[in-house]
Amino acid sequence: MSADRVVDLDDPQLRAFAPLIYVAWSDFDLDDDERRRVIAAMAAQPWLRPAARAVIEAWIDPEEPPRAEELARLRTLIDRVGSTSSARARASFARVARGAASDHDARRVADELARDLGMFAGAD
Repeated sequence: MSADRVVDLDDPQLRAFAPLIYVAWSDFDLDDDERRRVIAAMAAQPWLRPAARAVIEAWIDPEEPPRAEELARLRTLIDRVGSTSSARARASFARVARGAASDHDARRVADELARDLGMFAGAD
């Protein structure tokens, strides 16, 4: 893991989670129970590398909330990833997360986490 969390999140395995992390921090509505569910969801994914799990855990660490500059850069990452998605997919951060998922398993987890965070995540 590098010292730059945004760069760490710009990984094909993790891009689907960027919008979820952005929304979680931009509204400061990620409570301890939600953090535990996110960590449990990551731990339950055999396809997710341990280093990728560590990146997600670093992003949701309440002791290290993202700085405004990090959130702005994260939004830029989301916009870049979203620019390759359809107009319909860009309409929702949850859909961007789903569209950025590298495979079926990543899409399923993105959908689950979007629901846990109170975001809409329906199948296209």
